[in-house]
Amino acid sequence: MAKAPSLAAQRVRGVALELERVAMHLVALTGLATDIAFLQGGASYGRLRTAIINATMRVCGSRFGRGWLRPGGVRHGIGDALRRDLLTTLGAFAKDMTEVNELMLGARSVQARFQGVGVVGRRAAEETGLVGLVARASGVPVDTRAGLPGDLYTAHPIAVLTEDGGDCWARLTLRMREIDESLRWLTRVLQATDLGLDGADDRTMVPIGPLREHTLCISVREGHRGPVVQALETGPDGRLLHYKVQDPSLQNWFGLALAVRGNGISDFPICNKSFDLSYCGNDL
Repeated sequence: MAKAPSLAAQRVRGVALELERVAMHLVALTGLATDIAFLQGGASYGRLRTAIINATMRVCGSRFGRGWLRPGGVRHGIGDALRRDLLTTLGAFAKDMTEVNELMLGARSVQARFQGVGVVGRRAAEETGLVGLVARASGVPVDTRAGLPGDLYTAHPIAVLTEDGGDCWARLTLRMREIDESLRWLTRVLQATDLGLDGADDRTMVPIGPLREHTLCISVREGHRGPVVQALETGPDGRLLHYKVQDPSLQNWFGLALAVRGNGISDFPICNKSFDLSYCGNDL
């Protein structure tokens, strides 16, 4: 059986994942600002997302990270020039992000639209099994980066953040805070010059080899919505019998149903966007 990817490759994977988390949280923030006609916020968050996904493109050739990760490792390492480029981009991003967040959170019109709207309390979140950011916004400290850290987040821990309100305001502010935490994590990793990020490319990938027979394998990774779960089962000859991937949206749709109860029709768009769930069929 193949060995696990090197820790250097896992660090590059972590950089890719946290960049994606920042970009996708910005998608939700853009939608929330636009849905209440706070156009300065909508335009600014959209511009900032472009800075992040363009940085991803400079590393791997795709703004969405396509082709960056490979079974057994990563296709593209992060050399010194790219490492300095990312640090410069993140430094400028953090300054602008702080400014627009202050404008958004300080506007009374924003406070009036989000505070106390779409509330899902901690007990309801726990009883319905909510996961990811929407659970943490209701005070439930669930995050597989801490609960199942693996080698990567054991070596480079990341803080689990929560909010107690359980409303659209809590989900808004938690996205901002999680972006800040991802920026701190990325900066720490990218500033360290001894982590081998430049050598973790497809030349050092671990060969996968044949699959083990009669095996059930479960993979869990904290995506921007919550834990992405993959299950694979092999038969007596090692060939794949079944494969299933589950998006965390599947566990969170009922939470949205709870959030919209007792609210006005005009509150549905912001409740919906504050959850930011996937519409992809049956959520994979």
